[in-house]
Amino acid sequence: MTITFDITNKGNSITFNNNNLTATATQSQFARASTPIVSDHTYFEVKYDSFVGTNSLLIGVVSGSANLVTDSIAGLNIISKSRLYAGLTGFKYDGKGASFGGSTYGSIFTTGDYIGVYVNIRKNSIAFYKNGVYQGVAFSDINTLDGDKIYAGIGSGTSTVGNSVTATINFGDNPFKYIPDNLPREARAYNQKLIKSFIALNTVNKYYSLSNNTLIHLPNNSPKNMILHGIEQGKEIQLDVPFTKHNYVCESPTTISSGKVFTQDFGRINNLNIREVK
Repeated sequence: MTITFDITNKGNSITFNNNNLTATATQSQFARASTPIVSDHTYFEVKYDSFVGTNSLLIGVVSGSANLVTDSIAGLNIISKSRLYAGLTGFKYDGKGASFGGSTYGSIFTTGDYIGVYVNIRKNSIAFYKNGVYQGVAFSDINTLDGDKIYAGIGSGTSTVGNSVTATINFGDNPFKYIPDNLPREARAYNQKLIKSFIALNTVNKYYSLSNNTLIHLPNNSPKNMILHGIEQGKEIQLDVPFTKHNYVCESPTTISSGKVFTQDFGRINNLNIREVK
């Protein structure tokens, strides 16, 4: 499923590039995803690229009832139909009461920062992460947004002519810059790809790598650095492919440069194959 920014339901001054994944917003305008959130646990990430004038980037979700062509943030219509996190102040905004319902929330963020957004439909909550650091639950009332659908969105919080913000959104088609530790295992990227199907590395001196849809295990005495296999020791890898077999590559107990490879298909018995590696 290809998801981008919505090129039709958007503020009049919004412009897109980078295959409609990067948006530039000016004068209290807003942009949203082309597809609503459909998973119970949804995660997406926004990179703050740049701003002109004021650090006014707002990130969060917007109701499906919002007409982004006619509604504006300055007119309060978008704010009241959204749940947002602001870069300039670190405040959160829900449009309720004075000053657009803004209240103290998390750290400020600016150009170069990555903001992760986790939407938990079951708990009606939304939480944010700055460069992988958890900022806490911002809202627990997204079910009160009018309309039956909600969308990822970004916007400019200033109406000053000439000011603008630019941000790039990642729905999961590219690797996330940060994957929060406290995301539940059932969390899915906005495009519904499962995120936390991980094999841990450097756990009790066991190392793993991924090659050709095959899981490779190197033992605790392996002198090889995992970067030879495309990843670094002590990191995590995301398993986005179905495995049909795993290989155990053993460099011991031999003291020479040869070893053995054990190959076994998942879900089958009596299929262990062993061959020498030199």
